[in-house]
Amino acid sequence: MIVNIKLKDGSDLIGEFLEDVQGEEGSKCLLNPIKVGFDHNHSMTIVMYGVFAKDGKVTIPKSEYVYAAEASDTAIEKYASVLEQMVGDDDDTYYQSNYIN
Repeated sequence: MIVNIKLKDGSDLIGEFLEDVQGEEGSKCLLNPIKVGFDHNHSMTIVMYGVFAKDGKVTIPKSEYVYAAEASDTAIEKYASVLEQMVGDDDDTYYQSNYIN
């Protein structure tokens, strides 16, 4: 399932939900999340979040976010599009089969 997590800094994370983290109530583990925000010109900014994390897995502690919910169709489409552009040709088949279809 693709989820949207609203961070306390006002930005959003969109990523594949893997699991609730054991022993850390409310913490979420995401795979290959992207961070979506807006700059001072109100332009949307999108960056890979946790790009150097092992296996693309990132844990978000409950203290860092306001809410977590299933992502909207629009968010899922944006996520798939960004991953397709950022991962390169070697991994396109994986992301197309898992996020676009």
